[in-house]
Amino acid sequence: MTRLIKGNELQPNTMKEVLASYVYRLTRENILRRPHLFRGWMNGNAPYNLQWTTDDRWLAQHAFYVNKDGQLSRKHRHCEPAFMVEV
Repeated sequence: MTRLIKGNELQPNTMKEVLASYVYRLTRENILRRPHLFRGWMNGNAPYNLQWTTDDRWLAQHAFYVNKDGQLSRKHRHCEPAFMVEV
């Protein structure tokens, strides 16, 4: 069984796994880490208006499916908006 957890509430090792798995997130840190993925976008050729953010803010705004053992779920290949987490 999996549950949905906000990114900023994940265990540190799961948080690192999330950041390594979601390589196309538009954050300052990720673009500096992987400039080859965004080279065309940096010259104003982005397919839409880019919303620059940080990894910490991106994690706080998204939620991820986690297994009982605390590992990132392999069944779910997407994240959800953080407001989808049940309180």
